[in-house]
Amino acid sequence: MRNAFIGELTALIKDDDRAVFLSANCGWGVLDNLASELGEIGAKTQNGKSGRFLDVGIAEQNMIALAAGLAASGKRVFVYSISNFPTLRALEHIRNLILYPSLNVKIISIGAGFIYGAQGATHHMTEDAGVMRALPNIEIFTPSDPIEAAAIARLCAASDKAAYIRIQRGGEATLHNVALSDRKIEDLTNGTPIAIGEESPNASIAIIVSGAIACEAIEARERLSACEIVANVYSACRLPLNCAAIARLAKQADRIITLEEHNTQGALGSAVSEVLTDLQSPVKLVKLGLKDTFAVTVGDQSYLRKIYNLNAKAIIVLNVSS
Repeated sequence: MRNAFIGELTALIKDDDRAVFLSANCGWGVLDNLASELGEIGAKTQNGKSGRFLDVGIAEQNMIALAAGLAASGKRVFVYSISNFPTLRALEHIRNLILYPSLNVKIISIGAGFIYGAQGATHHMTEDAGVMRALPNIEIFTPSDPIEAAAIARLCAASDKAAYIRIQRGGEATLHNVALSDRKIEDLTNGTPIAIGEESPNASIAIIVSGAIACEAIEARERLSACEIVANVYSACRLPLNCAAIARLAKQADRIITLEEHNTQGALGSAVSEVLTDLQSPVKLVKLGLKDTFAVTVGDQSYLRKIYNLNAKAIIVLNVSS
């Protein structure tokens, strides 16, 4: 997923003189082609233009401050770092220097959820979307697969809005069986959850997911089908959500399940809950995610999903036993 995003972004911004890319001492190998195409800040490229790439080192707060200054001078700035560090460590800088003056900075954060599970809670990215969602003037993107990641790169390269992009670091399966249609790209832009696979009109369950954990929802859908329980799976890859779209799902389904590799407070589960409350909808909502806790267990992503009941089995038990 990370490679799909960076590859698409590189092709889009390599000839855009407004585009600047900053990294915080990471992305070795992944960013090599992008760095070569843009050239280093302070040097001239082969075509005589000024370079537009800089590794600032392990200095995320300084990176955000530098990005704000560049954006204030008219640049379209992309910043890149691992997990929580470009957001939670630099939160005040994001709030005051980027979002308050509505500057055009895209924050690319690698390692959403439990990707860095073996590194412990300091590297788990399970509160960031909720924290960022509380701030004005920013869109939050969490793609579920490489196809969505490439589409989000295209949107962000063309947008003048601030954005936060949460991406897993590689090896994620492609979940959409075809390229996203123009309609689905429009849905992604306005916060409408995108159907993954065929959308059944007879589904009694709508599973709304955020990120690559969508693979667990798809497995659950297939296994529930064997029990004659029909579920649709939707990727809510952009926050804020489209309220009308959530209202439509609430009318169609008997139950909505949100699934996120994140604390249930503040991000996808909260966003859906808020919409349903405003609608006074009677549909049953179940939020699957971390329950106001840190993931103190150490292990790989699959193991942590199992420990914290964020996998296909948890969805199946929830629906077969009720």
